[in-house]
Amino acid sequence: MNLNGKNVLLLAPNFFEYSGNIKNELSALGANVEIFNERVSDKPIIKAIIRKRLHFLIYPLITNYYKKILDKVQIINFDYIFVINPEVINKTIFTKLSKNNRNVKTILYLWDSINNKPHFKELFSLFDSMWSFDYSDCQKNENLNFMPLFFDNSYVETSYRDVQIEFDLCFIGTVHSDRFAIVNAIKSQAENLGLKVYTFMYLPSKLMFFYKKCFDKGFKDIKYSELSYKPLKEDDVIEIIAKSKVIIDINHDLQTGLTSRTFEALASCKKLLTTNKRIAEFDFYDNRNVEILDRKNPRIQIDFFESEFNYHKAPLMDNYSISNWIKKIFSQHNKSNTL
Repeated sequence: MNLNGKNVLLLAPNFFEYSGNIKNELSALGANVEIFNERVSDKPIIKAIIRKRLHFLIYPLITNYYKKILDKVQIINFDYIFVINPEVINKTIFTKLSKNNRNVKTILYLWDSINNKPHFKELFSLFDSMWSFDYSDCQKNENLNFMPLFFDNSYVETSYRDVQIEFDLCFIGTVHSDRFAIVNAIKSQAENLGLKVYTFMYLPSKLMFFYKKCFDKGFKDIKYSELSYKPLKEDDVIEIIAKSKVIIDINHDLQTGLTSRTFEALASCKKLLTTNKRIAEFDFYDNRNVEILDRKNPRIQIDFFESEFNYHKAPLMDNYSISNWIKKIFSQHNKSNTL
């Protein structure tokens, strides 16, 4: 798809380096991109207020933040307004952003489920086309188009490198729901089998740990020292995955969409342990490369670690690159709820 000369306003959360990668890919396709954090701040207390939908507590902050954005972009005639996983934007803000752009195309993409964030549905009437990574949400909402997540090309490059494997099993991710307990159960089994395991359990802030400790039963048995509060850089994540044979993926228990780690692992030609049964419905699924775990009773098999990655379906992963993800979202507007 040719986006040459098109002006794109991208509003997305600062979630690791994903929003920056999306901006870079849009620019590579010829677009002029103005990118802003959709959230007004990434300070833990502000993020907590936003997630609890207590926007009235920070109303002046929200108003001032989006006024500054409007002042910066008011002279630009946008061809597209692309909003990803909105937590702050409401109808009033969105109307102000789009009113001076007569022929603008408005696009929404959700990389979280409506079960987690029911307020998404309040915004549906504002967009020309809407996409979600969660197939179940698309089945329940006829205006949502199904679009899985993606991998950045940096992960593909690792599959061509001659890297010494250091870890039989690897998990890198944010701690939520029952993820910590499942990873630890898998880790314990792996170590009993003599396998070498790398885990990086991340939480965005120390304050969030104490909040979760009080109100989230999933944190009951987690110690403060068992988590990391500074994220790994994407280059470090890629390097660790390159040195690993099998990658662990634990999806959120309220989501059916495949995580980005799923695509990153398989694009890197790494085997995958996942709790997401939905993966079996995808064209790239191969039970020689993917083992589906019961999240309530995760059991690993040593045979899975002893066999090599099967490359037969690896070329199909190209369909899930960030480049193809953007091209499909910006060029297709008809309903397409098929895997």
